Amino acid sequence: MKSRLLFFILFLMLFSVELAKAEEVFVLNTESQLQTIERKHMQFLEGYDEHASFEQLQKADWQRELSSHQSFVEGYWVKFLVRNELDSTTIGLFHNLNFEKKIFVNNSHGVKEYPYWNYRKDHYFSENHLGSHYRLVLPQQEVTTVYDFFRSKPFNRYYSAKNGLDRLKLGYWNDIQSREIISLVVSIGFIAISFAFALYYLFIFLVSKESYLWLSLILFQATAMILTTYPTGMYLGLSLWLTFSAINLTNNAILFILLLQFFRKILILSDLHPRINKIFIIGIIFYAVLIPMYVIESLDWPEGGPFTDLLKHPPDNRGAGFIPLPFMVIPFAFLLITAIVISFKRWRKGDVSAGYLCLSFSLPFLLLPM
Repeated sequence: MKSRLLFFILFLMLFSVELAKAEEVFVLNTESQLQTIERKHMQFLEGYDEHASFEQLQKADWQRELSSHQSFVEGYWVKFLVRNELDSTTIGLFHNLNFEKKIFVNNSHGVKEYPYWNYRKDHYFSENHLGSHYRLVLPQQEVTTVYDFFRSKPFNRYYSAKNGLDRLKLGYWNDIQSREIISLVVSIGFIAISFAFALYYLFIFLVSKESYLWLSLILFQATAMILTTYPTGMYLGLSLWLTFSAINLTNNAILFILLLQFFRKILILSDLHPRINKIFIIGIIFYAVLIPMYVIESLDWPEGGPFTDLLKHPPDNRGAGFIPLPFMVIPFAFLLITAIVISFKRWRKGDVSAGYLCLSFSLPFLLLPM
């Protein structure tokens, strides 16, 4: 009897050693912030969708990396082991803006299945999730196995090939809730203030007929952009076409046009700097030409090649559009710097209006420490 018990204990020890070698356990022990799960703690399973059962996932042959980018569209599972060393069993699993989700959790409490969730088809938040962020129960000082389903169809072109769609973080569930609530409150606050000032400057324009119209239109456009994208757009259940197709770049193009026109008027470029004024006009024409092109391109969403065929169009983290946002910003950035330099020089010469404009340029930098 003793020999059998000794043999059984020895077998468990050897099995545990082999398991530790095969699957590295992620230790959750930082209370001050969310912890990112590094890729070395993850295993991947392709060829299974949201209908996979827990038994199938247990028996499947897991790999260290995805073999094909196409799995982002077709769906795949991620497996990781986590040991909870926090002082709470209520843990939050933070996902990088996912729109489909299904999870299995296996520990001493048994197997917990979180039903399949799809953005716009299911409620955005409930008792156990807030969008794609989930509330898990992880026993303390115990290893829990988590199976997490991922898919992005149509594909979000802002994702990179690694640490994009499947970037994961763990921490207190209350911290994740607070983070999301603060993000939503800040967005709503910006929308309310921006819209109020847009109306204010519109009324001033109706009385004074000065350049306040452009400032009002800029604020209206900024309000619309924040209202229709994450996080407010997600809570409103708006179509992802507004955020991830080329139509989103149309909003940026309109905003750049309004800003450039405002700079032209407030700095009186047509009279004081005619050559620079022509460059600004060329910039406005450039973005005006992009608008109908982006509108037409947005009609390719969601079935177009860049959103469904990742073998031909690999993830590049640039977003949609034949001229993606990182390159689209370059001409505007050049003209913005030009406007800053002109306003600073005019302010040094005693131009009060240029001084106010110069001060407004500095406000974003003053907010950085906050």
